[in-house]
Amino acid sequence: MGISYTDLSEEYPNDVRPLLDRDVINESMLNEDQRLWRRDGVLVKQQFLPEKVVDDYVAFRRKVVLDGGWKDPCPYLRHDELKDIALYSPLVEKMDELIGQPMGLHLTLTGWVSTQRRFHSDDYLNPDFVHSHYIAVWIALEDIDPASGPFQFVRGSHKWPPLRREKLFEQIPEAQAQRPDWPSTTENIVAVACEEEIVRRGQAVETFLGKKGDVLFWHGRLIHQGSYPTVPGTPRRALIAHYSSLNHRPDMGVRTTYAKTGKPYFYFSNWESSEHDEGVIETAQQDGVLGRLSALFK
Repeated sequence: MGISYTDLSEEYPNDVRPLLDRDVINESMLNEDQRLWRRDGVLVKQQFLPEKVVDDYVAFRRKVVLDGGWKDPCPYLRHDELKDIALYSPLVEKMDELIGQPMGLHLTLTGWVSTQRRFHSDDYLNPDFVHSHYIAVWIALEDIDPASGPFQFVRGSHKWPPLRREKLFEQIPEAQAQRPDWPSTTENIVAVACEEEIVRRGQAVETFLGKKGDVLFWHGRLIHQGSYPTVPGTPRRALIAHYSSLNHRPDMGVRTTYAKTGKPYFYFSNWESSEHDEGVIETAQQDGVLGRLSALFK
């Protein structure tokens, strides 16, 4: 018998969770989006981003000819065009509302094809003290083609006992757990456990076919994946961005604010990059949090 979801998961105390995740709260005080978030762990807002915000970013992004986008996890550090969309005021304010904490940007995935990362949640990729004070968004930059490998998720799976890094490390050799690329080398273990748990619980897998300007917000504990394209190479033009509570990331870099929108992001100084007309080649120095981000979410 293989490694099960139960082997990899463990609930953490009620009082360390974000307010909307706690067992008992006064739901009469919640707005509709907060109620949906509490129930589903996912929230879709149609045409949430203005067309100009999307078009301006797409025009800039087209300068990068690589389907995979920038090779580093934090190109927003150098490009205001990325901050314009990922730190769009109503977007960040909605996340603050759902998590109940001020949220800061720290990761952007800019590829225009599916990540093809199989089922997992983000919570176990973070330090144990984060406790789901974390949120990510999937922004459709055009109407998404079903053949492109769309984002998929299991509604309500944020209420399952969460995947935990320390539980995973109990199941693998110590030498493997110490490697910086452990998220990649253990991806299959996590994916199989999640897939079997989905079947065991009889849960449905849903597919997000966003229209241009639609935004899907997802919980750090939500089980999700970038599905395989049924027609390889079909573009999936989207922007994925991840955010953490400013109050729950002592391991992160300096907090700073984007002047145009007044919204916060994490700044990492250990960075080297070089840009070329045919694309962008960028390399993170693999020390500190920045290097770990590259390994965790690629």
